[in-house]
Formats: sequence, C-alpha cells, structure tokens
Amino acid sequence: MSMFIKEFDGLDHIPTGALTTQFPWYQLNSTASGVITDDAGAFPLSKGLVFSAGTSLVQANTMAFPGNSLLMRNNTTPNGKSMHGVGMWFKATDTAASYNPIALISLGTSYSTGAVPLIGVRNSPADGFKLCFATNLTTFTTAPVTVDLQLNTYYWIYMKFSLTPNAQLVGSYYINNIPIEENFVMTLTSDPLSTYPCNRLVFSSNSTNVKYMVDDVYVQSVSGADTDWPAGFTVDVPNDPVLADFPVITSRRVKSIPIVADGDVIEFTPSDPLMENWEAAISDTEYVQSTERGQTDVYKVDPSAVALRDVNAVKFQAKTNTYFSLTSAIKDGSDPVEDGVGVINRGGDKISYILEKDAKDQDWTNVTITSTQFGLKSL
Repeated sequence: MSMFIKEFDGLDHIPTGALTTQFPWYQLNSTASGVITDDAGAFPLSKGLVFSAGTSLVQANTMAFPGNSLLMRNNTTPNGKSMHGVGMWFKATDTAASYNPIALISLGTSYSTGAVPLIGVRNSPADGFKLCFATNLTTFTTAPVTVDLQLNTYYWIYMKFSLTPNAQLVGSYYINNIPIEENFVMTLTSDPLSTYPCNRLVFSSNSTNVKYMVDDVYVQSVSGADTDWPAGFTVDVPNDPVLADFPVITSRRVKSIPIVADGDVIEFTPSDPLMENWEAAISDTEYVQSTERGQTDVYKVDPSAVALRDVNAVKFQAKTNTYFSLTSAIKDGSDPVEDGVGVINRGGDKISYILEKDAKDQDWTNVTITSTQFGLKSL
C-alpha cells in the first residue's frame, strides 16, 4: 500500500536565518517567522526550524502539499472522505503557564487563513507541561489527548485521522512510535475548510513564551477525489479499518543527497557553455534550459552520500522559473526514461516530485537510489 506521502522536508538544504517563502515553504508573518538554525535539529549537526514566542498567536509559516480534500460535514462528493497524517520531530525549550491548550500545528489551505488545529501544548501549574493532540477539529481546547513531555528533548510526534462524508472522524496519536490513543472518535462541529482544499501544514508562533522547534516534517494526505485513493476503501467508525491500515510514519531522518554528474540523457542547454549540465543546474548564478518540448535532463547522485536504511520515499527538487512546463523524469540503468511519475508538487520557483517506489516498483535501497538518475522533462 502507498504511504500517501505528499510532502516532506529535512530543512538541512535551506539557508540559515528567517524562513522566507521558498517552496514548499511560505512565510506568512515576517515578525513571527520560524528561523532555520544550525545545530537545532533532532540529529547532530542538523538544522531545525525554531519558533520563538510572539506577542500574539499568529500563523507564521506554512508547508505546501498537493491536496484535494475538504474538511467539512455532509459532503457526499468524492473529496468528502479523506485520510491525513502529520509527523515530525518536536522539541519545546521555554514555556510559561498556559492553562488552556495552545494550537501550534494545524492543517489549512492556500486560499484563506482558516485552519484545523492538530497539535499544541499546555503548561498548567497543576499537572505540568503537556503535548496536546486535537480530538475536536473545531475547538482545540475541548478535551485534547495530552501526554507528558520533558522540555529540551526531541520527540517524534505523529497524528493521523480519517473523515467521513457525514463528519465522523477517527484519530490515532503516537509519541516516539508508541501509540497514545488509536481509533479515537473525534469531533467536527463546524466546516473549517469547506470551500478550498486542504493543502497547507501551518506552524504558528504563540503568545505564552512557548519556544519550540521542529525537524524532518512529513505530510500524508489522500481523498476520494485522488487517483491514489485505494479501490474499494470506505471510511467507517468507530473501529475504522481504513485508518488502521493507513500507514504510520515512524521516526525518520530526511537526508539531502547532492547530484554530482550528468546522467545518460542530457538535452537541456546550460547557460554557461563551459559548464556541464549538472554544474549549471545546481549553480546559484547559472542554469539549464529546455529549447523545445519533450527534452529531458537527468543527473546522477553522489554514491558516497547514499548510506540509508528503511527508506520511505525519495524526493527530487529543482529550482525553475517555468515549473508548469516541466514534469518529473527518472532513468534506472539501461531502462528508458520514465516521466510524469510520483507525487508532483509545484509552486513559487520550485518543482519537486516524491517517489515511494523505485522504477521497478520496489522499495528503495541504497543500490537503486545510486543507480537511478533523477531530473526533469519539458512539456
């Protein structure tokens, strides 16, 4: 079964400093924006995205992903049934008293500031610091599932939920791969995302001195309107067989692997004729360009950087000024180029695609990642 991964980011490839708009990330508030910070990630020498306390609870940054679902009641169209998952490393470092739960991570849309709260914190003098998972997707403060957390410690947090056309919800919550609640009946008492599709993961800065940081962020999403909705699947409660089968993303690390050589098919033109295509493609000042439709450029990755295990997916990302005129392209060994494969995400000046399986529809291994050439095809 597919993992339904629609976007992920390990942050290490992003320059340090305030997280400005650079797809798939968008900056919503320059004052409250998260900051890409060296040595703040979940692993040694890795970067983290740090959110400091603000003067009010504000949406700071979002991560875009391709999505079609509407989070609303009484929606009998195909996008009225959906499943979603969110996972990441999470650490809180400073917090003041907050009797009510504060939503920090939500699902939203690119067309409005409306959001569905998923994950937050509470620090009550009575029972200490808690991580909170939403059980009511309209009102975060209503009976969230809470878990004790230590400050200054990274935890892998994960939440998944399903929605039926008649607004029945089931959620499951995990900390460090351990289930806290599974198949928990949730509530939706309004229609927060009824007009525009759910396609943003929203991060908020807050007003109660809660400083937190995240690393290696994943989003899963699928609706009945998507071509990858499993055939014959329904969404039932309370013992939802679909949600139970919806794959959990366990603790992960996202690793960036550079391209280091031209692949077997090189048809774009480098802006500097003295440079090889791969050099121009990764340059800050040069570029490669297609001069006609149907051209392909693929590149080889650095084999010394491929030392991975239990790979969920591979993502190729490129900078471009005409992302709607390009699609994905991969080539495995002597096989011909395949194009239009994977989950394609476009926006700003970037295009990316995510592949959960290799060119032979098998799980990725170090060998197949090294042998596969990744690139783009012009349309």
